[in-house]
Amino acid sequence: VGVSSAGAGGVLFDGVTFDADPATPGNQRVSAGDLAIGSTSNPGAVTGDGLRLNQVSGDLAFANLTIGNTGGTGLFIRDNPASGFSFGNTGGQIVTTGGAALDVDPIAMASRFASVSSTGASGQGSGGDAGIVLADIVARDFATLGLQIDSLSVTGAAGNGLTIARNTAALSFGSTTIANVGGTGIALVGNTGAISFGATTVSGTGNDAVSLTGNTGAASFGATTISGPGVAGIDIEGATGPVTFGTTTISGLAANGVGVDFNGATLAGPVLLSSLNVTGAGGTPPAGSIGIDL
Repeated sequence: VGVSSAGAGGVLFDGVTFDADPATPGNQRVSAGDLAIGSTSNPGAVTGDGLRLNQVSGDLAFANLTIGNTGGTGLFIRDNPASGFSFGNTGGQIVTTGGAALDVDPIAMASRFASVSSTGASGQGSGGDAGIVLADIVARDFATLGLQIDSLSVTGAAGNGLTIARNTAALSFGSTTIANVGGTGIALVGNTGAISFGATTVSGTGNDAVSLTGNTGAASFGATTISGPGVAGIDIEGATGPVTFGTTTISGLAANGVGVDFNGATLAGPVLLSSLNVTGAGGTPPAGSIGIDL
């Protein structure tokens, strides 16, 4: 199944219940096979949201889900709070220009994408001004990841690059690149599920490059390169579980900026960095800047 071009959205579901056998109590999974919306090499062929599932119920699963779109959200999901919604896919890719690539809240999920990218998100379509928003996700299947993205990229979002909030499911991200965003590069808030990243690069943020607030689940990052953070390179606040970073470089610290800020954190687990190097803009210490604030 596919939609090659559209001027006001690819595939839009509002208030739909997905149930493969209404005669059987409960919602039986609808296995929908492959779905291709637009083209990842030409996302301008579909304008508006790519796949929007708004106020939906039941259980929907795809094999490969591929979305290319512009001027809207790639994959937008809101469940019907009275009944809930389960969603999954075993592979695929999302390329969104002029919008958020993913905006999901809340959902039971079991999804994997080879790559997801957002460019220029600023509130187009159904999404907000963040490149990717993942909130209130629980694992659809016991002891499995709620979401796995092998390669993630966000550029030019007006708000945060990546917001991950209040998830109980474990989430996994491979190579992650965030560049030139107006808010925080990567914001983790109130998650109880484990969240892991591979090699991570964050550059040119209006706020913190990486912010961890009140996460009791473990958070881990591979080799991490941060340049030009607006405030802190890494900011840890609230009650926080174990945090691990690989080799970490923070450069271009601004005046009154902080390399690694623990101020306001209550650590419920260790914070481990394989190594840490912090430098200011132009290689000199900016006025009022702090390397590590405990």
